[in-house]
Amino acid sequence: MNLSGSRYRAKIVGKSISKTESGHMKKGPPKNQFYTIICLLLCPIIPLLFAAGCGKKTSPIPPGQTISMPVLQLTKEINNNTLILRWTIDPVNGKDIWENFAVFRSKITSDESRCNNCPILFKLIADMPITDQAEDTTGKKEMHFQEQLEEGFNYVYKVTGYTGNSMDGHDSTLVTFDF
Repeated sequence: MNLSGSRYRAKIVGKSISKTESGHMKKGPPKNQFYTIICLLLCPIIPLLFAAGCGKKTSPIPPGQTISMPVLQLTKEINNNTLILRWTIDPVNGKDIWENFAVFRSKITSDESRCNNCPILFKLIADMPITDQAEDTTGKKEMHFQEQLEEGFNYVYKVTGYTGNSMDGHDSTLVTFDF
């Protein structure tokens, strides 16, 4: 049997010896054993990377869900051509979980008419963080938003609250008027 031009491996006391086609002898584990050893060392470490959380603890509400109506009593006040929207914040289970409020507006000319069955198209016009504004007699915080109005338009406004955990509150009631 002639082994001079072929490739072979022999296992001798836990080490493998291989002869290459050029006739040189190589010692050490074959490549497939090297990858097996690396995998065995890394496999216990990889799950630890996924086990680490962000550390932010909140109520057990699934992300993207809506919870309660954060805006109570959305009202408008118009002085000259300045609109002031006012609302109170409703705490959830006695806690102020709302971080920001989004103010939306729909604005069309008075000549246009809204389709009765068509949805109202709103545009985000303000993103307001909760500030330390005055509390009313029931302990609810009151917020406000101001904007200059243009004559000859029909306006519709709504406000909604949201948290940093992708939890949105239900929309407020709509405030609709012509100016």
